[in-house]
Amino acid sequence: MVFDSKTIDFIQSEFSNAHRDPWGNRRIFVDNGPGTLILKRSADAQYRASLDYSTPHGTAYPESRFVDDIMAKGYSAVADLFNAESPETIILGQTATSLMFQASYAIGRECTGKQNIVTTYYEHLSNIHPWQELVTRGCAKEVRLARLREDGTLDVDHLKSLVDENTIAITVSAASNLLGSKSPLADIGRIARSAGAYYIVDGVHHMAHGHMDVREIGCDFLVVSAYKCFTPKFSGFMYGRRELLERMTPYVSGKNHESASGKWHWGTLDHSKLAAVAATVDYLAELGERMAVRYTGRFDDCSGRVRLLKIAMHAIEEYECDLSRAFITGFDRLRNMQFHGLRDIDRLDERDPTFAFSMEKINNQEAARRLVDEFNIAIRSMLYWSMAEDFFNLSYPLRASFVHYNTPDDVEYLLDALNEVCG
Repeated sequence: MVFDSKTIDFIQSEFSNAHRDPWGNRRIFVDNGPGTLILKRSADAQYRASLDYSTPHGTAYPESRFVDDIMAKGYSAVADLFNAESPETIILGQTATSLMFQASYAIGRECTGKQNIVTTYYEHLSNIHPWQELVTRGCAKEVRLARLREDGTLDVDHLKSLVDENTIAITVSAASNLLGSKSPLADIGRIARSAGAYYIVDGVHHMAHGHMDVREIGCDFLVVSAYKCFTPKFSGFMYGRRELLERMTPYVSGKNHESASGKWHWGTLDHSKLAAVAATVDYLAELGERMAVRYTGRFDDCSGRVRLLKIAMHAIEEYECDLSRAFITGFDRLRNMQFHGLRDIDRLDERDPTFAFSMEKINNQEAARRLVDEFNIAIRSMLYWSMAEDFFNLSYPLRASFVHYNTPDDVEYLLDALNEVCG
């Protein structure tokens, strides 16, 4: 395993409720897709920032200057996490959906009604509806959807064939929130640049699972939700290339439109969200420091916290590949079940540890209820707001989504429970 016992103990200590529910009972949590469990130090940082420094930012009195410092540290932390060129390229928002709307609105102002937007059939609807809104308003002509292969991975050749001289934007998820399939982001970035199109990445689902370096990806915008990565709810962040943030015109209310921050931010900002995400980034950097010896000679193109964060996220990705291998191998032994998505253990680098599957002899929602009631496994069967549900005609599949505080024992426990329920 990538993580030794001391590292696993460190991780478990940071997530005290990873294996115990609020009533002290053993619990397996594999419902990380809608939002991970919250890192204790992140929740503490948000609480202290809210309570101790409750004044507005940007004024002269001392307490407000502390708020300014909290905010600056938060922006720097997010910039380091994504290897952005500057903290000034980071925008704080309430959710990824609102930030995606900000990007689509600004791009829509440049449209003349003949443009198209290219995206994929495994997008979350938060990366579909903002672009369809441009069509509804007459700003753009159509939204084009790239097909998926039978194994749930993206048909990049088909995506490329959809791009033409009228393509104004290509927007893709870093990973499917239902199937776990990962997009070849750098390859798609080259397609976008060749077409002269904006390139927007929805990093929401992948944020907790692996590193996203905006320089390597070559994206113009990257949108994430911090609550999908161990941070309290209702905090989203967007990276935007600085020249675009300065040049473009988003939806904005107020008079301070000269700075990128003034143009792209909505209303009074909650500095406690920045305190929380800074604490999460500090945790990841500490994990990277613990793993640094294993990665000697790698990621030497960067230094300091940026390098530690790259180490941490690559270590998480390797560890989660082991979880994926264990789950897929065990799932292949189960009967009366259907697996949705990529299950080739020689291609684990093409997926996150998010798995969709269906029961053949029992209703999926009934199966989820039994897994909760009889085994205390946090899992669900529902609509996931994914276009992949329509593409593959899936009806309320079960979804198990692991992150790095899950263990091989969690995988085995879930597999044993599935065997009991589907048997």
